[in-house]
Amino acid sequence: MPTALFRYISSLLVLAAFAGTADAEPQTFQVVPGKPNLVTFTSKAPLETVVGHTELISGWIKVDPGNLAASPTGEFEVDMASLDTDNRIRNGHMRDNHLHTKQYPTSRFVLKGLGEGAPVKLPDGSPVTFTTTGDFTCHGVTNSITPQVTVIWNAGSRTLDVTAKFSVILDDYSIPLPQFLVMKLEKKQDIVIRFIAHAD
Repeated sequence: MPTALFRYISSLLVLAAFAGTADAEPQTFQVVPGKPNLVTFTSKAPLETVVGHTELISGWIKVDPGNLAASPTGEFEVDMASLDTDNRIRNGHMRDNHLHTKQYPTSRFVLKGLGEGAPVKLPDGSPVTFTTTGDFTCHGVTNSITPQVTVIWNAGSRTLDVTAKFSVILDDYSIPLPQFLVMKLEKKQDIVIRFIAHAD
């Protein structure tokens, strides 16, 4: 092989290797409070189903969409005082007597790893569902949980569209169970969190 051609091919291989390494670097994606982000909890009480919601979720996730084996990390916080059940009296009881939001104004999830069903990489534009593991802190108590998440990676806009689902047992977080009529809830709360995370 001619020396000039050999050098040219070698240079291309070096550039390709460098590009592959650059693409493999994890990126930080930010979650900014507000629409379209939404956190909801649902409690099926004996007389009615109570649903609370807030758009005030913030956080970040560091991940390489092309290589999920690179141990994604992340942290997310929800403003608990902003939870709204569409009933002013019920909101007051929930915040002051049960969630104690003045003392515990936020809940937090710290991502520890990926679980069952996690792909090798995120396909562009297609939803992928799998489990994650992490520590969830609410009302001053931290427990390990395994949310189910559905993620859509949009390469063009460089965004992650994430929907997470898990359940919370009030007793596990030392949250007193409301029993009066205006705030009668079940022990289990079903949580759904949806957010868009944008690359820095």
